[in-house]
Amino acid sequence: MLTTTQPIHEAPSKVEQRISTQQATPFRFARQIWIADASGGLFWPKHKTLIVSDCHFEKGSFLKQFANPIPTYDTITTISRIAELMICYAPEHVVCLGDSFHDLHAGQRMLGKDIAALQGLIKQATKWTWILGNHDPEIPWHFGGDRQHHLVLDNIMLAHEPETAMGLEHADSEFQIIGHFHPKMSVTIKRHSMYGKCFVHDDTTLIMPGIGAFTGGLDVNESALDNVVAKPARKYVLTYQDKIYAL
Repeated sequence: MLTTTQPIHEAPSKVEQRISTQQATPFRFARQIWIADASGGLFWPKHKTLIVSDCHFEKGSFLKQFANPIPTYDTITTISRIAELMICYAPEHVVCLGDSFHDLHAGQRMLGKDIAALQGLIKQATKWTWILGNHDPEIPWHFGGDRQHHLVLDNIMLAHEPETAMGLEHADSEFQIIGHFHPKMSVTIKRHSMYGKCFVHDDTTLIMPGIGAFTGGLDVNESALDNVVAKPARKYVLTYQDKIYAL
């Protein structure tokens, strides 16, 4: 388990190593170069920005209230994933793309050690932005960072849901990166069937996978995605057993 006392500004060779071991892959979207990581994070080298989506902190404790017999280690597991990404990519800016907390009372249920671990990560980043989602229209007060409904950088809007769903059709952006859908897919490569979380994009919209330990998933063939990413132009980046595959 990682601790937040570990330095995050390590040598860039860590990124090259993850790419060489197929744990990360560069790809093009919106006239930019991105690095998709097998953990579900997205790094934007130009802006030294790490993007994660749908952490759903405290989903386990939420479900436990309704007698669901599941473990409640999801929050620290997800925090550790983000910590590992920060160690590898040394971002100056971290953007959490909405639904970071599973519900409005998630902050009250978090263990003290988990609160401290997350606060430590926030302090280590030069800038931390919480994009508000449908599960977390408010971020617990004891966590620092900016709160935004959306963020636009280089003509790219970062938001939780598609701009049409948010009433932002006229936002000053040509492209968008969103979360919300938790896309998953199955594929067979060399007679080997793989099923896992994925990034999916067309020419204008990229959907992030959920990084949370207990996030489910929506199959990319479901009709709910048809009006978000155009099928003829779709490209996928699949994560499977700590490896990543650009399809």
